[in-house]
Amino acid sequence: VFGFARSDFATVMDDSLAQDVAIWLAHLRLVQYTAAAQSWCEQMGAVDLNEVKESWQDLADSLKLKVLERKRMERDVGVQSPIAAGPALLPVAPAGLVASTVRFGPPEDPQRYVLCEDIVGTGATATVQKCFRGSEVFAVKTVNLAKMRMNTNFVKSLEKLRREVSILFSLRHPRIVTLYEVIEENDALRLVIELVEGGELFDRIVTSGTFTEPVARYIFVQVVEGLKYIHSKDIVYRDLKPENVLVDAKHSKPPLLQVKLSDFGHSKALDGYSVPMTCVGTPQYWAPEVSEPGRAAMGYDQNVDLWSLGVLLYVMLLGAYPFDGIGARIEDQIRKAHLSFKSETCKSEISEKAKQLIRSLIQVTPTKRLSLDACFTHPWVAAAPGATGLIKKLETVYNPLTVVERVPLPENLKKRAVDGLRRDLDLWMAKYRCSAVIKHMELTATFGLEDDIDMDSVEQGRVELRQLVTHHCGPIVDAVREEFTSFDQELPTVVEGGVVEVHIALQVKPGQGAGLELLPEPSGMRITTVHPVPGQPGLQANDLIAKVNGHELSGDPQAVEDLFENHFEDGAQLVVKRLC
Repeated sequence: VFGFARSDFATVMDDSLAQDVAIWLAHLRLVQYTAAAQSWCEQMGAVDLNEVKESWQDLADSLKLKVLERKRMERDVGVQSPIAAGPALLPVAPAGLVASTVRFGPPEDPQRYVLCEDIVGTGATATVQKCFRGSEVFAVKTVNLAKMRMNTNFVKSLEKLRREVSILFSLRHPRIVTLYEVIEENDALRLVIELVEGGELFDRIVTSGTFTEPVARYIFVQVVEGLKYIHSKDIVYRDLKPENVLVDAKHSKPPLLQVKLSDFGHSKALDGYSVPMTCVGTPQYWAPEVSEPGRAAMGYDQNVDLWSLGVLLYVMLLGAYPFDGIGARIEDQIRKAHLSFKSETCKSEISEKAKQLIRSLIQVTPTKRLSLDACFTHPWVAAAPGATGLIKKLETVYNPLTVVERVPLPENLKKRAVDGLRRDLDLWMAKYRCSAVIKHMELTATFGLEDDIDMDSVEQGRVELRQLVTHHCGPIVDAVREEFTSFDQELPTVVEGGVVEVHIALQVKPGQGAGLELLPEPSGMRITTVHPVPGQPGLQANDLIAKVNGHELSGDPQAVEDLFENHFEDGAQLVVKRLC
């Protein structure tokens, strides 16, 4: 309520304001509300558009905007003015950036990064800015721990943040935002992450209203690629929505957008000791087994992400939620899963193939939802012009020098022990910048996610890792250590009867493959030729691949070939036999 005393504003609205309101609503694609909004302005006595925006919530309530329409208005009025430039005498920054006087880094190198004045985003307890190290530019999310401690849910918020860090450290994929480093200070936690400049996919949908099918298809395939990789790591995303899909403006060629998945605070690792049981994420994207407390209490799995994927595609194509809670409880709408493909935002009918794909994902029965592999071959994706060039298998990116430590865990660990180990592992990962995953009665730690691996640090990390496991789980029965190095490094070998056993990490590059010609044999895959591109350091012609990812290749040659193909991926761990 504006509260103006002048009665003339209550009856007659200035023509310029009426025009401004009409233009503003047209920009928001809310033209159908123009007359009602102008009437509201007259009743409230608004003088100019700024005053209307200041009371946008009252206006939205009066117009009874739908959820996405309300968000559209909220985003528009929430745009902040650019940050003023900093002082002139500052550290030299890469072109286009204004450096601050603030430096930060880990204890061994506290001056590693220089903070920039550029504000990428803000939240209740965190600020995202740019930072740089030499010529490299990153984003840094600074969490104000002092402010966070003032919240009643401080412990839960901190656990959510730690969980996101631990999961991000275990994910290395072109479709997922990369976490490089975590630096803890007295009252702040700094997460150095990949800089993705392009905003949220949600904002692009709000601006466009809807996407054309080719544009939506291009994004859909990328999301499926990222989600498939996440699931391969036994992780449930649980919060797939346009707000968590970032646009990579640097590599996009409008109208086709390159995207990356972000925000893993609600994600859950399926470690064999617990199952997801809580209602987390965003209600409009909830699957039935998440939205209904009774079903959620029995646990759910990665199929919940398939439902959210269908909702995401629906929102991209129709500019509205399939289930918005208008006219009925959103939980009831989700349970019935009735899909209407009519939207005021979408002026044209979407194709039957697109509708069929959405229906196949938004299935009440989890096991009936279309698999991610089947999404790639669905007619809406596969039959599109140029579809074969659109889908590229993108797998995890590894440093050629990688050290893996596998520590077996007891089968019947108590929840208290598992939770305690997880909490300590979160801190351990931040310290050593590596991943540690609890899965199926085994703890797997991977050192060497970045290029600057320090073997002394690795050995110290191993010692601390074993101490943590012993503290929470009791004595370690047996630990397995694997090292994968580039060919010019010392390779782990075992000589038996003139045969050398070599451990190698396979390199598979998008568009290039592995550059190997292979022939299946009863005892493995024989390498007949090694092509120079992309290059396979450590492999040579006549080598025999005896194991892949721990699976022995033996038996019928066709079965050997099928097993190898099932594990053919970038970073696959090979055991190769070679005659001396």
